[in-house]
Amino acid sequence: MKEIEEKTREAVDTPERRIQILSILTHHVGRENAIGMGELYYKIFGKAYVNRINDTRPLRIILKRMKQQGSQICSHTSAVSGGYYLAAATSERDDYYDREFKNAVGRLARLGKVKKMNRQELAAQTLLLLESYDAKEEDQAY
Repeated sequence: MKEIEEKTREAVDTPERRIQILSILTHHVGRENAIGMGELYYKIFGKAYVNRINDTRPLRIILKRMKQQGSQICSHTSAVSGGYYLAAATSERDDYYDREFKNAVGRLARLGKVKKMNRQELAAQTLLLLESYDAKEEDQAY
């Protein structure tokens, strides 16, 4: 099953699509100029999505991979103007990373409470997971 999922991802995540995404995002610089998921999906795949979660997954996979590999694509959620954009300045990019970090810490804190872990246990588990994640990424790089 996992092999099929990976093949599907590879078929969707092509260099041409990445170039197309970056080309589109060069017209959406700055948070105030973000492009919505629906519009970006339409421009990449040439059709509107039917199911917002399931249909847009391929695009989100590509964007996630691009971010992991260093593309400075930012995003924000808002009922009115959420979407994807390229940071207009280093400070805007840093604000985005700060928001992402705070969101991740908040999720970890909630999980720690649910699992009834104290902060030291949560920190130790997080470090182990990060080391595992780093090792996995190194393996995938080859």
